[in-house]
Amino acid sequence: MLPQTPTEEFEAELNRVLTRLRSMSIEKLSSVDQVFKELSTALLQCSASLGDQAPVALPDIQPRAYVDVIAVLAQDLKNAAIDETQLVAGTSALAVARRALP
Repeated sequence: MLPQTPTEEFEAELNRVLTRLRSMSIEKLSSVDQVFKELSTALLQCSASLGDQAPVALPDIQPRAYVDVIAVLAQDLKNAAIDETQLVAGTSALAVARRALP
């Protein structure tokens, strides 16, 4: 396997998480509320540390919106990163979330 750039690793982890979430029923999504909250908080903190004007906390989000929210927060982080190595913390948060998902 060829080594991946930090951006490629970030996108690969993001796609894995989004695919896993998309495959879940609403009932199952409801059971991963804590994973969603931890991941969304981590992505927000990563963006904020890069100077992004993202809100400090999200309002209550319905499970059916988890995929969209994670996709938007990940894109915000990607846009805020000046250097692709700044995506490493986000990649780590995505990997932790993926491993915690059923």
